[in-house]
Amino acid sequence: MAAGHDCRRVFVSRLASYTKKEHLLKVFEPFGPIHAVVRRKNSGNVAFITFTTPEQADLVVEAAAAQPILCHKRKLKVSLGDSWHEAVQIPLSTTPANPPGPDPFGGLIIKPWGASVLPEECVAMIAALLPYPDRARMERVSRLWRRASLASHRGTTAINLEDWRWDNEWGHRPISTEAFYWMLQRCGRYVLNISLNERSLSSSLKPQVLAIACEGSVNLTTLDLRSVTIRPSALRALEGRLTLKSLSLGRCEGPVDQYLSEITSRLRHLSIHNNTFTGKSLEKGFELETLEIENCQNLRDACISSALASCSGLSQLKISRCPGLRSPGELTALTRNTKVSETLECLTFGTPNFDQSPLIGETEEFEMNFYRRN
Repeated sequence: MAAGHDCRRVFVSRLASYTKKEHLLKVFEPFGPIHAVVRRKNSGNVAFITFTTPEQADLVVEAAAAQPILCHKRKLKVSLGDSWHEAVQIPLSTTPANPPGPDPFGGLIIKPWGASVLPEECVAMIAALLPYPDRARMERVSRLWRRASLASHRGTTAINLEDWRWDNEWGHRPISTEAFYWMLQRCGRYVLNISLNERSLSSSLKPQVLAIACEGSVNLTTLDLRSVTIRPSALRALEGRLTLKSLSLGRCEGPVDQYLSEITSRLRHLSIHNNTFTGKSLEKGFELETLEIENCQNLRDACISSALASCSGLSQLKISRCPGLRSPGELTALTRNTKVSETLECLTFGTPNFDQSPLIGETEEFEMNFYRRN
């Protein structure tokens, strides 16, 4: 790095697998470190150590060159932490160029004058048109290109793992934890909608994907989980999420009602498909505007009837392919709920097992009022 730089970090490699930041802070204590971060990698652990001034960082590098610095009987390799080292490590293609050339990024053409001639706004507009792996490579070219690549994520309000931008290396295999973290670190504050898909997730990411998504998206309003199977306990990550208004839920590996009861009070849209949902979490009433329940084998008459009898503000209701419903109690509850009769705009029942003979008068009156209003 040229003289007169402003880098206060040093990059340290050749660490032992059990080396922690406390050990490094103690080793570098004579030079005045103020922060340390250890990153675990398959190829060996590395660390970044931050000092108060660039001069202190230079002094550490010079000292390590003059006499090896030891930690856990290992000679540490110390260098200034430039923009290449600071970039989040993204898996890149290891196939060598044919014929060999100066491009280390597997196909990204880099002109030495590009970073200085093109303004940052122009580079950011170009980056917004590229797949995410190419944006990751841009961050390793120069500081200007890194800033431009980061700026290109500001307009990202939705994350869909089936999006074309995950193409290239990431598109041919399930998305890893590192890649998902990388994305949320850059656009998490702007994201409002997240849609997850089972086919796009690596096996290591599946158990924790919901926790990562919620932690990284502070303004999340819509979450679509219809195409991914989760553990019911993973829904705990949604507790306290005041911004979340819409939840679409698919298969779960167990009962979900005990976890949904803490979430539905803040939701405005709830859609549940192919789930073990019983309706117990809605028994005390709800303020949902839209409720869709489809192909839920365990849905109970008593639970959903009690919920519909005390709800308010419901505008759309759809219940279909739920064989557990064998009486028209839901229609009775809707008939007697005067609040719903004023707000309901769309009603769909796809459950053909009702014996409606005792309630023909009430259901016909409800249908007449409903169609007269709409």
